[in-house]
Amino acid sequence: HKELTRRGIGSLVVSGDSEQSNGERMSRFRDDPQMRVLLLSLRLGSYGLNLICANHIIFLHPWWNPQLEEQARNRVQRLGQTRPIRITHFIMNRTIELYMANLSYKKMDMTSSM
Repeated sequence: HKELTRRGIGSLVVSGDSEQSNGERMSRFRDDPQMRVLLLSLRLGSYGLNLICANHIIFLHPWWNPQLEEQARNRVQRLGQTRPIRITHFIMNRTIELYMANLSYKKMDMTSSM
């Protein structure tokens, strides 16, 4: 967050500390054109938030449960979204994270083909 601010990029952090302050932050992100980045934990992103004011999701670490990641993704891809959605995953080569992410996607493919 500090680096984004230093570079002049408006950003907000939604951490789950309190519902009221997070609601205010979400309203500010939605209504303030200067706010371009919303930093949100994947866990919080999977709980009932409507994030159609965003259109680019960046996952900084894989989540071991692909359904939770899908739930977080669906917060942006809800009814009312008018922009194309971009999803980016940052995963280092030759790491346990890459192995686990590949395993999760294989499991997701298997369950969706049933």
